[in-house]
Amino acid sequence: LRLWSPERGTRDMSGAGVAAFAPVWSADGRLLWFVSGPAGRWDPLDAVAGRGIGDRRISVWDASTERTRTLAREAGYVEEGVRPSRDGSLLLIARRPTAAATELAAIPKVDLEVWLTDANGANGKILARFPGAGLSVYGHRTGPGEWAWSE
Repeated sequence: LRLWSPERGTRDMSGAGVAAFAPVWSADGRLLWFVSGPAGRWDPLDAVAGRGIGDRRISVWDASTERTRTLAREAGYVEEGVRPSRDGSLLLIARRPTAAATELAAIPKVDLEVWLTDANGANGKILARFPGAGLSVYGHRTGPGEWAWSE
């Protein structure tokens, strides 16, 4: 993930070996929310299990401190997208449950779920579930980039 500004030029927000995607700014422009996890070669068995490249979490970069923190992940889930409320007190998070498989043909269909949580990604509840849409959903359905937040 790379930022550019006329004052500071280009700077990398994620380190080497880190894949970062689905960024979104807070309404006040102070926080940058994004999904991050280990970079690497796509392995569906690791992805569905939440290991290696599938170990995805929500990260938040604070422009005032220039530090990034990673939110704790809901046990048994992988984070796929995030959208903060206008005041930053709540998050919409796209999550999918992890699953185990020993071969490609045995990978189960996993659901994509939309959760409402506090600003730390905790104390959440499921708002919507999309059966079987959780793995490899990118490019196939409307994702968090197209969500509109309503308070």
